[in-house]
Amino acid sequence: MTASSEMSRAWGLSVVPFVLVGVILAGCSTSENEPPEVAQRIIDLVAEQDLVGLVNAVSMQLRPCTLNPEGSPRCDQGDVEGTTYRVFPSGACQGFWTTDVEATMQGVLSAAGQPFAVARLGAPPDWARDPGPPYGEYAIIFAAQSGAQAPDAVAVFVEGDAIVRTQIGCRRADQFLEPGVGEERPEVIWEPE
Repeated sequence: MTASSEMSRAWGLSVVPFVLVGVILAGCSTSENEPPEVAQRIIDLVAEQDLVGLVNAVSMQLRPCTLNPEGSPRCDQGDVEGTTYRVFPSGACQGFWTTDVEATMQGVLSAAGQPFAVARLGAPPDWARDPGPPYGEYAIIFAAQSGAQAPDAVAVFVEGDAIVRTQIGCRRADQFLEPGVGEERPEVIWEPE
């Protein structure tokens, strides 16, 4: 064996452990201050004012319509009560089901200011159990356009890779981190630096 092949062999053996450690670490971790991938995608869509991207990220639900004027979704003229609609849950001070996802996502884009936090939600409360709206795994919270202390912040709730509901207004950004009735306190997992 020559001196150069001995050196190559020794060098190769010493590099292998470092390469393996690097590969293992690269697969397991991200920066401590990065939101989950789905949350980053929604933050980017809002920052880019990408209405089509937000609409395409929505998970629609099948729900029967109602003739009750206080119910939601309301039946269109000519439809009988119980007709199935493809709808999306949203809310301001009260929740509702809408067929107009584009208008809802435009509301998100119009109201959302800077990202405020991403929180992991706990177990769904009773109100989110069937036939309630989907609860979500994460809440992506945006301060209002007029600032974090304004009561018209936005929360986009996601599960898997889809937006499952939104709330536009009726709260300051920090109030989305307080538990609602029957809810566990959300765990903040990301805040912008």
